[in-house]
Amino acid sequence: MRFFIFFGLLICFDFTFAQVKVYFDRFDLEVSTPDSSIYYLEARLDENGFFQDSVKYYFTHSKRLRGYETYDRGILQGPFCFYFENGNTFKKGSANKGVPVEELLIWYPTGQLRQLLRAREFTYLDQFEMKYQFISCFDPEGKALVENGFGFFDDQLFISSVPDPQVTRKTIKLDSAPKQWNFSQRSYVTQQRAKGRVVDGHRDSVWQVFIKDTLRHVENLVRGKLLGGQSFFGGKTYHYTEIETSASPVGGMENFYRTIMSKIQYPRTARRNGIQGKVFVEFVVNVDGKLTDIKIKRGIGGGCDEAAVDAVRQSPLWNPGLQFGIPVRQRFTVPVIFRL
Repeated sequence: MRFFIFFGLLICFDFTFAQVKVYFDRFDLEVSTPDSSIYYLEARLDENGFFQDSVKYYFTHSKRLRGYETYDRGILQGPFCFYFENGNTFKKGSANKGVPVEELLIWYPTGQLRQLLRAREFTYLDQFEMKYQFISCFDPEGKALVENGFGFFDDQLFISSVPDPQVTRKTIKLDSAPKQWNFSQRSYVTQQRAKGRVVDGHRDSVWQVFIKDTLRHVENLVRGKLLGGQSFFGGKTYHYTEIETSASPVGGMENFYRTIMSKIQYPRTARRNGIQGKVFVEFVVNVDGKLTDIKIKRGIGGGCDEAAVDAVRQSPLWNPGLQFGIPVRQRFTVPVIFRL
């Protein structure tokens, strides 16, 4: 009997199964009870157990509604809005297929407008903050720091993310060929304060970014285009010219696939009992490039689960992912497809 084994990255199909409510913690990991969560997701599941159109509801430690985001098949789609503890609006905006549209408005708890940003057209993004132009910025008393896209910005950045070296979650999927990678990343965001010149709505010259009053990044820009930057973390200095670089196997994806295919064999029990399907394997690419926390996300039995895990465990080292030049851990989920 001939059989085939396919190893591919995550592909989602449009089959509706059920409406679910799932709770997550601050690291985007699923938890069983609301008490240990910071948000929950109401969504439809497809046949592979992946989320279709959904709404994320965030809440505070006191369980007050903190905000919501709307998604379509895992991509930000439609309005989003967040609130202060006193009920006043913190920020609101909208997105289309993950891309910001129209304006992003940010307020102080008092109701005083703090920042007005406008979504811009782009072909390449190196961080979320670059999707917007700075139109206006005000201090708590209403004094303008930036007007009509010109001025000196000195305020918190609520629209960009910084790497959490402990956990960064990645979901990888394959488009049409092994060499084509699409990834969506969510890193836990801490408050940032930035200082720098604004020219025609763009960051310009030298910009400094502080985390809790500690200098974290220094970037050189020309009208929003990053020329280079430095990050300071753990007593080390990291240099970068790209905000984010995805983890990748040493030797490339083709070598990764060859290693997997050379190590995996169709289990006799599964072949004898006609077992076939997808085994979803989850793992973390550590900051040293080693794969850790390898486990079955969803299996099919018959020895296929163990065969898939063993094959992934014997795969080559990876180049760690980088954010702002800093190595970060990245979580991947890949399906190993067994087909008779």
